[in-house]
Amino acid sequence: MKVIDRDRLSAFGTAIFERLGAETSRARETTEHLVEANLKGHDSHGVGMIPGYVGSILNGRLQIDADTEVVRDRGAVLLTDGHLGFGQVVARQATDAGIARAKEIGM
Repeated sequence: MKVIDRDRLSAFGTAIFERLGAETSRARETTEHLVEANLKGHDSHGVGMIPGYVGSILNGRLQIDADTEVVRDRGAVLLTDGHLGFGQVVARQATDAGIARAKEIGM
């Protein structure tokens, strides 16, 4: 079995997303999550998903520059919309918003 270096694989995946127009930080964050999934044994959520991501980007079903938006604010509960962005990026943004809100209101 041939082992691929983690850093080389991350750089390769990042380069693919950058080539499609993603900013480096989004491309890197997404790819690092995919590589980490493989390393944890969750190959169904690993770098094997990159071709599907590429197809979704090219077909407009994945928006590489989308950010999470709070669409409903009920104090302790926030409803967010990721606008078809990279799940790894918009999920982190939504989590960050939830953490900030919890600190703000003490929950």
